[in-house]
Amino acid sequence: MGRIPVMRRLRQLLAGLLVVVAIGPVVLLLGSAARAGGASWGAALGADWLPLLGRSIAIAGAVAALATGLGGLFGFLLARFQLPAQPLLRLLLSGPLFLSPYLLAVAWSDGLYGLGWSREALFGPVGVAGILTAIYTPLAAYIVGGSLVNINASLEEAGQVLAPYPVVVRRIVLPLVRPAVGSSLGLIFVLALSEFSVPSYLGVPTLVTEVFTQFAAFYRYDVALLQSVALMGVCLLLLWPERVFLTRTPVVAMGSRSFRTVPSSRRGRWLATAGLGAYVAGAVGVPLALLTRQALGRGLADLAEAFELLRPTLLPSLGLAAAGAALLTGSAYVLARTKLPGANGVLLGLFAVPSTVLGIAYLRFYNAPGLSGIYHSSLIILLVYWGRFLFIPVRLLAGALAQLSPTLEEAARLLGASRGQRFRRILAPLLADAFGTAFLLGFILCLSELSTVILVYPPGTQVLSVKVFTYMANARQSLVSALSMVVLLISGGALAGLLTLRHLLFPASWRQPRAST
Repeated sequence: MGRIPVMRRLRQLLAGLLVVVAIGPVVLLLGSAARAGGASWGAALGADWLPLLGRSIAIAGAVAALATGLGGLFGFLLARFQLPAQPLLRLLLSGPLFLSPYLLAVAWSDGLYGLGWSREALFGPVGVAGILTAIYTPLAAYIVGGSLVNINASLEEAGQVLAPYPVVVRRIVLPLVRPAVGSSLGLIFVLALSEFSVPSYLGVPTLVTEVFTQFAAFYRYDVALLQSVALMGVCLLLLWPERVFLTRTPVVAMGSRSFRTVPSSRRGRWLATAGLGAYVAGAVGVPLALLTRQALGRGLADLAEAFELLRPTLLPSLGLAAAGAALLTGSAYVLARTKLPGANGVLLGLFAVPSTVLGIAYLRFYNAPGLSGIYHSSLIILLVYWGRFLFIPVRLLAGALAQLSPTLEEAARLLGASRGQRFRRILAPLLADAFGTAFLLGFILCLSELSTVILVYPPGTQVLSVKVFTYMANARQSLVSALSMVVLLISGGALAGLLTLRHLLFPASWRQPRAST
């Protein structure tokens, strides 16, 4: 009986935070838009708005379709076949998820320049869609591949008795992974539609960049506000058909259910490996190699200058990212554990709000008497991280919890184990991978987030993503490449350190449930 009051209090606390901290700014934004007159709406949704809407939806839709198609194929190959150097392939394929989107945009720009090709093709909608596809393909591979791993192998084996494996894939496997495909399409569509740095760097106007321009450059706050509300409505309308898939399918599935790989020929395995390797090299390896070449074109001079420019931002940014990741992981566990009614729908709605729109909502809400302590401190950045990204770790941990049998805890409780003992000896070992993945994803998302942070960060606060983006608009190309290289090295070093710490704290021998004493 002792567990219920504690979890109930935590659930009530998080419910209050969701209402006040996350939903409140969005409701205030909607209220301000409702009070606007017809003339204001006419000025906001002028002749240029519909073409921008069409371009934004077209880019996001193309990215969602291409990334899900490629990622689904790669996830299928990695989940179902025993490929040579499979761990290395997984790591290389995951590379773009560890990069800030604008880093890959700079890398591709330098790559085309280094190869002697024209950059004009890159600085357009096709270039934006191509770069975002490379960034989000690994996410689709994780979602679809995780779903494939958790399909009961006996279903496929029974199908193979009656039909060839391609028929089994078409008639059995694809219907079973349809929720994961829907989840991938919806998540990537939202992320691509909210992306600000890549279209801004490549000079491609979208609704997100237009809202930012109206708000931060032209100071037309009413126009930006009404365009924000219209864009938010479009996102929610487009995601409504996928709400069931998005609120029930985990982002990354943990564990497996009697999983078995599919026998394949040596030639087939090597062809699949070569295809995956060629994609990784072409989409990420070559651009990053040429980015490195551009950054080192003047020796270490540009790299040293870039490091000095960014040095004041390093510790504050890494600390904010770590704090944001810890806040996201802890909150996500409580929400997934207590199953707060309506939380999934609310979090999906917040996630569907484009990042620039959410930034404006938070800025207007917290720039008010009585809230200046939040508005003028780094706390507002943590609140932005919390409202923007909480949906992802909640879905991840909910999926991991759903795969645990409740009898494990019930048996320990009957043996007299306390709540702390049950968590420490049963849940923590079984959920170690999910906790580690949630923290790493949260850290990556917080460290690279630009679209919301650039609107809300208080004066005097050092944020790495904002600093780099500011220099990108004015610095020479070799220095921009060097800045991107420094960020890449810092991000990679931080992730390597976190992975090492995770291995030391949670070795494989520990990730087994222990008998309660």
